[in-house]
Amino acid sequence: MINITRPNFIASARRLLFLVFFFINGLNPLFAEAEIIPFAKNFALNFYGNFNIVNFASKENRNYTSASPWSIGLGIRYKNISARLFLPLWFENNPFDIQLNSYYEKVYYESFFRQYKNFYRDQDNGGDKYPVSGFDILSTGILAGWIQNNKRHSLGSVYNLDKKQTESSGSFLYGFGVFYTSINSTGEDSPGYSERQHLIYFGPAGGYSYTWVFPHDLFCNVNLTTGLNMGINAVSGTILFVPQIMPKFAVGYHGKSWSVNVIGGCTYTTMLWPDNGFDSLLAATMTLAFSRRF
Repeated sequence: MINITRPNFIASARRLLFLVFFFINGLNPLFAEAEIIPFAKNFALNFYGNFNIVNFASKENRNYTSASPWSIGLGIRYKNISARLFLPLWFENNPFDIQLNSYYEKVYYESFFRQYKNFYRDQDNGGDKYPVSGFDILSTGILAGWIQNNKRHSLGSVYNLDKKQTESSGSFLYGFGVFYTSINSTGEDSPGYSERQHLIYFGPAGGYSYTWVFPHDLFCNVNLTTGLNMGINAVSGTILFVPQIMPKFAVGYHGKSWSVNVIGGCTYTTMLWPDNGFDSLLAATMTLAFSRRF
């Protein structure tokens, strides 16, 4: 490293660094070195309340919407690793949602295992929805990513509530995802899935995350990630293109021994088939989370 002491050289270097980092990190505040502070207590017990919207639109122009939107969850966190289980308030057909997330300094992992069985379908003539039986979606996957500006930006501070970020900052995100979705309709509503179809898709992902840190330990984050996946139908051997868009935001507060946040986000997956038809799966969630550290 070269130490420059002459004032004019220092001023020129500062201007150059400002231009370079502004180009790379967009709106990052460059005048301060942020700190990411881990909490002293490694364990936390987490409680969740969820409102979910799950919609599947088939290439036969039929729409299915989950009929069990409300769920509650319980989770535990140890350091950077958080596990959580969500169950519906009404246990019709027993759908479930299991998540395991880890946010380290440089890398992060987001994984899920979800099943939805209780759906309503739109009437073909635009009338009211009616319940359908035998329609089942099972979806699981893992997204691993790298945080470019990991010295100043922490996803765990706003989503896992496992540390505290003290300065506003943003970062580009780079990753790779592997996913599996299984769809089956035992009734007559969706003939294309009368035989259970197994879709495996994977590919690169990228996006940007920015966190505003306010006085009194308040924070707000916006996050947009997109994925470009190639997939295969394991039943028919058909190759398809599966793009995804995954917007997310969080607002919250860090107390001395507890934290709370509200997270809103969705994953919109489009399955583009070679015959120019497509299916789409939207899974959107609004979550209120309370974390008590021990």
